[in-house]
Amino acid sequence: MYYPYVALAQHYELIDNKETKFYPDRLIKREELASFLIRALDDVFWDEYKKTIKIKFKDEKMISKKEDAALAVGLGVLNAKDGNFRPTKELTRAEAANTVYQFLIAYSLLKQLEYD
Repeated sequence: MYYPYVALAQHYELIDNKETKFYPDRLIKREELASFLIRALDDVFWDEYKKTIKIKFKDEKMISKKEDAALAVGLGVLNAKDGNFRPTKELTRAEAANTVYQFLIAYSLLKQLEYD
């Protein structure tokens, strides 16, 4: 049921090819979702924005992909409550869906800027 979508996401390197199993019913952590969405950005956006968006988090020692977390917060896709990113906090499906929706809005605005 999920195979075509997972294979496509792996093909475009949105999910790690090292993963041998996919758990569609498992909750996703904030850092995992941030990295997944940021990988979907064009290389041009990623290179440009990672240079300009520098956000420090109080819990940054817990974050393995700090640039992804900073960019996700900088784009307004995820938030940092009290200066903490909370990378291991699991998101419900509703929270994850809202985050993807916010990403799509941010991405479309970035694309409009590219063409203006």
